[in-house]
Parts: sequence; C-alpha cells; structure tokens
Amino acid sequence: MKLMKNLLLDIEEGVGIVQCDRPDALNALNNELIKELSALIDWAKDVEAVNVFILTGDGDKAFVSGADVLAMQPMNVRQGKEFASLGQELLHKIEEFEKSIIAAINGFALGGWTEILMACDIKIAYEKAKLGQPEVKIGIIPGFGGT
Repeated sequence: MKLMKNLLLDIEEGVGIVQCDRPDALNALNNELIKELSALIDWAKDVEAVNVFILTGDGDKAFVSGADVLAMQPMNVRQGKEFASLGQELLHKIEEFEKSIIAAINGFALGGWTEILMACDIKIAYEKAKLGQPEVKIGIIPGFGGT
C-alpha cells in the first residue's frame, strides 16, 4: 500500500516491508523522503502488529542512490546544514528504534544511504549491490554523521 508520497508499506505476518519509491530519481534522498522515513519510524513505534521492518528500494538499479544532488544544488549554507541535520536525526532514530530494521540492498546504496545502512540492525546485500561514499572523492565528509 502507498503509505506516503515516496514510501510503500506492506505488512505480512509481523514483518513490515518499507520500500522507497522514487524510481525516477533512483530513490535518491531529498528532504521529503528523509522526513517520511522519520515519520514512519515515529508511527511504527506503536504498531504492535509489526516486529521487524525490512527497508529496501524500488527497482533493481538502486536501493537508494544517495542524496538527491539536483535538490541539493540550489541550497545555501543554512539549507545544507538543515538537510544534514535531518539526515542525522533519521540516523539516530534508526539506531535507537526498539524493533529490528533490516536493510535489503538491491542495487546502489551510496552516500547518505550508506550511512543509514550502518544504523540498521542487519544488512543483506544482493550480489550486485554497490555501496560507497563517493562524496569523499571531492573532499566532502559524509554529512549525516556516519563516519
């Protein structure tokens, strides 16, 4: 079922499968997707029918390709800091979440998503998955605090 604009959720036998659904952008993280994931975690705390969540991406090209660079380009310093803070808050929520979160990596998982994966309890990667933090090649530290 469509849970939010960028998230799909299916619940079956105590397992919630959360699918990032921005295929045109290779599921890239923007402010909206980060806020939706954060809201999902807040909502899921009280959902007794789900004991574990599997987090994955739509399609087979990208789990989540990283930050939405096109959305970031027009950001000024303050907006960039707010974007990084949103990501950091999401990381903390995932780390502190009392239910298990499994990352099912079915493609590219880059940048901010690699940091989010580190916060998940279990990571399972398809043999063709690609993980990395390409931002370090241009002298930028991982912005969500995943270092």
